[in-house]
Amino acid sequence: MKEGYVYPIINTTLYLDSHDDLHLNGIWDRSAKEQQGKLFYVTDHEIKVTSIIAWPADVSVMVKSIPWSFVGKDYPGNTEGLIFEIAKDKIVHGAAKGIIEEKRPVQNSVRMQYVKINLAINSEAKENIDYKMCWDKHIDTIANKDVAEQRGYFFAVEEAKIIKEGSMV
Repeated sequence: MKEGYVYPIINTTLYLDSHDDLHLNGIWDRSAKEQQGKLFYVTDHEIKVTSIIAWPADVSVMVKSIPWSFVGKDYPGNTEGLIFEIAKDKIVHGAAKGIIEEKRPVQNSVRMQYVKINLAINSEAKENIDYKMCWDKHIDTIANKDVAEQRGYFFAVEEAKIIKEGSMV
């Protein structure tokens, strides 16, 4: 990390969220490259002048393997983070600048579109063989595996597109 920059973590992988989707490692690789220099950092998923934290020319996007502790989670191993790199002096939103300077805990989120997604089901039924294969392939990678086991299914997202922005929410 460079001095004078902020690094909001916009999204992470290998965590089963409330939408029942599991973002897999590699999900952002293609889109991060394609969207370089085109992404806004905004508040609350609103792309309007009063919501812009940083303009696309000032937002560099990267995907890095990071320990779970970087996002306040107590899981072993790493997650892949979709991370923005922004020079502090390019932050144009006053309230966001204050939040960043005071190091207040905030969450970030990405506006996204699924590209490749598969259903995973913990089922021995013959008609679910492909879904069970997906389950078996990914279940041991999930940080909060207990949630998947309780639900009995999840959506394994192999690729997604970043659409226009990442947000402080």
